[in-house]
Amino acid sequence: KNVVSSLARQVMLQQFSQEEKLRSDGGSGIKQVRVDKDGEKNYDTNSHSGVAMGAIHDHSNYKMTVGLGEGQYVLNGVEFRTRHNDYPLRMPSTRSSDYHIMSEIPTPAVPPQVLEKSSVEEQILEMREWFKAWRDQNYSVRDYRKYFKPVLCYLEGAWTKNTESIEEPFFSDRHSLDATSWFDLQEKVRYSAYTGRKNLLENFAFLPTTIINITASGVPVYAQWNYRMLCHPLSKDLPTSYLKPVDDLSVRLPRGHSFETYSATRGARFTVVSPEDSPDWNYLDTMMGEVPGKDNYGAQIFDTALNTTLLSAIPEDENKLNVGYYSRRYRVEKADAMGLSFGRRGFSDPNVPVILGKKTLIPDAVMFLIVLFSAMKIGVLRTRFPITPVHAESSPVWKELNALKDFVLKNLDDRKMNQRQPRPPKVRPQGARTTTQRSKVRPGKTTTASTPVYPIRQPLILMTSIATRYPPGEHYHTIEMNKHQQARLQKGEIVHFRTSQDNGHSHTVKVQFFNGRYHVIKCDSKTPPCWDGHTKCLTTEEEAGCPLEDF
Repeated sequence: KNVVSSLARQVMLQQFSQEEKLRSDGGSGIKQVRVDKDGEKNYDTNSHSGVAMGAIHDHSNYKMTVGLGEGQYVLNGVEFRTRHNDYPLRMPSTRSSDYHIMSEIPTPAVPPQVLEKSSVEEQILEMREWFKAWRDQNYSVRDYRKYFKPVLCYLEGAWTKNTESIEEPFFSDRHSLDATSWFDLQEKVRYSAYTGRKNLLENFAFLPTTIINITASGVPVYAQWNYRMLCHPLSKDLPTSYLKPVDDLSVRLPRGHSFETYSATRGARFTVVSPEDSPDWNYLDTMMGEVPGKDNYGAQIFDTALNTTLLSAIPEDENKLNVGYYSRRYRVEKADAMGLSFGRRGFSDPNVPVILGKKTLIPDAVMFLIVLFSAMKIGVLRTRFPITPVHAESSPVWKELNALKDFVLKNLDDRKMNQRQPRPPKVRPQGARTTTQRSKVRPGKTTTASTPVYPIRQPLILMTSIATRYPPGEHYHTIEMNKHQQARLQKGEIVHFRTSQDNGHSHTVKVQFFNGRYHVIKCDSKTPPCWDGHTKCLTTEEEAGCPLEDF
C-alpha cells in the first residue's frame, strides 16, 4: 500500500514538474493552430495564426455563433487542445449561482432616431450616420455607445472532479465531443496523434487527466481538465483606439501585407492599451475584473490563505479582493520579503488571471454587437478583435525578438543601442558604373491593352464573386497564390486551390489565366457557378468588380 501511494505521489509531482516547465517556457495563451499548408520557409506554415488568428472564421449563417476552429493552448501550465469550437454568444447567469448555468447575451436596441424615419431608405441612411460616428469614435454626433456594445469573450479552463462520464465543455450548434466517455476520448486522441489522422468533423480534443491529490489512506484522487468558451458584456464603452494591432512578421511576410493591410485581415491579433495604463494596472485588468467564475455574477469570495487576506490592487481601493471574479494582481497588508505589497498571480506568467479553486482564463476576443448592418459605402469596419495572448511571446527569446523588431522596423534613432556607430556612405565618383544590375519584375501576360495587368507578387490575394444564395447566405472567399503558382498560371497551366473558409465551408477550385485575368474553370469538380452561386470571376481588392463576360 505504501509503495503504491508513494508511486502515485511521484506521478503527481512529475505532472506538476511538467506544468512548472510550461509556466517558465512562456505565458498562458494560444500555442498552435492546425497546420494545413507548406511553403519554402518555416513561417509559411501556421503557428498561432496564419490566414486567421487562432483559426477564427465567420458564421453569420448561424444565429449568435462565433466561428473559432481547433487550437492548442496553455493555461497556467496546463497544455491542451480544443475541439472545433464555434461557440455561442452566452454569458454566465445573472440569476443563478448554479454550476455552468448560462444565459444569452442581450442584443443592443435600434437607435430611436432610426425607427423614427418613415421609410426604409431613410432608416438606412440614418443608420449609416451611426456607423460613421462609431467609425470616427465621435459620440458627439451620434451617441453610439448604447448601441455598439463591446463584449469580452474568453476561454476558461479548470480541473473538474468528473473523471468518468464525459462532460461537454459548452453547447455549440455545430460541434460536440465525439466520445462516449473520457477514456474513449483519450483513446481516440492517442490514435489520432500516433497515426496523424484527424477527426473529419474536428470533434476530438486533448483534455488531460491528472492525479490532483493523495488521500490520507493512500488513494489517488483524479481530476479532469475541461474548458469552455463564453462572453461577458463590458459595463463601459471600449474605444477602438485602445485595440492596437500586434505586428506578426511571420503572418505578414508570406502574404506580402503592409502593416496597414495586415491590421484589417483575419490574421491580425490585437492587444489592449489605454492612455491610463501603468506597470501596476492596465485596462485589460479592469475588463477581466468584471468576469465571474463558476459561481456566476454576484459571487462574494475572499482569499485568507497563508495567514494573509488579499486586497484589491486597484489604486485607491481599500476593499478586500473578491476572488469570485478573475484578477491578475492583488495587494497585501504587509510587505513581502522584497518590501513589496503588490503582487501578481504566478511567478512569470503575465497572462494568468485566476479565481479561487484552480480556475483560470485567457481573453479570446473583443466583439462589438450591433443590431442592424447599414455600413455600405463608409469604408472597412472591424467588429471582431482577437486579443488572445500567445504562449511563446512571454519567453526570453521572443522578448529579445520583439526588441529587435522594434529597433529595426520602427527605425529607432537611438545611437546608444548600436554597438558600432554607422559609417557615412561612400561617395561614388560621377559616371562610375556598378557591376550589379537589378531586374524589374515582368507583369503577367495580357491579350488586350484594356485588360488588367497582374504583376507577379508574393502573394496575390484574389476574391471570388459574392454568392447570395440562402443557405448559406451572402459571402465571398479568398484565394492565396504564391509567386510560383502565379508564374505557372501565366504560362498557361491550370492550378488547383482551396479557398478560404467562409460561412461554414470552402471550395476546391481549378484556376486558369487567360484574357489577362484569372478565372475559376472548375468549382468542386463542376463548371461554375459553384453550388452557392460564385461565378468564374476572380478579382483583387483594388478592382471595382467583375466584367460582364464573367457572369
